[in-house]
Amino acid sequence: MELVPLHHCKEFTESCTEILNSFWPRSVAAREHSLHQSCDSMPISLVLINRQHNKDAEVIGYSRIAAVQGILQACLVESVIIREVDRGKGFGRVLMQLTEDFARNKLKMKVIYLNTIDQQAFYSRLGYSRCNPVISLGANAHRIPEHMLQRLLGSEGNVRIDNQQLSHLDQRNTLKSPSVCKEGVPPPPPPPPPPQRNISYNHAVVRMDPNSVFWMKKDL
Repeated sequence: MELVPLHHCKEFTESCTEILNSFWPRSVAAREHSLHQSCDSMPISLVLINRQHNKDAEVIGYSRIAAVQGILQACLVESVIIREVDRGKGFGRVLMQLTEDFARNKLKMKVIYLNTIDQQAFYSRLGYSRCNPVISLGANAHRIPEHMLQRLLGSEGNVRIDNQQLSHLDQRNTLKSPSVCKEGVPPPPPPPPPPQRNISYNHAVVRMDPNSVFWMKKDL
């Protein structure tokens, strides 16, 4: 087993796209665009491959390391996945061990973060423990102005609305309220509630709910 940076072995891009899209569906173009952002710093896409004798190398799994804003020598591991036919064979543990080794030895990281929906027990066995969420902007970090980044990190405090602003908002909402009408004319009845729909949430949607995501970290 070997873990290699994807941007050094671009011939594995198609296989990584297939593995990732089997669990987190996206358009091929969007997925390849994300994979092409891999670089020697961060974000960096890592590919777990198996080089068998007299055979082409097979892609077994994938992981991605991104920078964490506001914490020195810290990184976030994302998109940890093993191809479906090889799950349950211990490759997930191998992938995480090699990813941690890469972060420690190549990137000189001291702590590694991750988030998960349903694999808390697996990561706990690997030495991870619960923690507070962290901020990672991936390849877009350089596009965020410094003052906005500081606000995201909380150094400028929360945005506040004073009493005068609240009073102004109340007056404006009252003037626009549909219940205010001419004297003697009752207000129109409220619209009926929308019909209930059965919605099946995939992993991408669930990850947008902070109450469904467990954050964990490990010292390297």
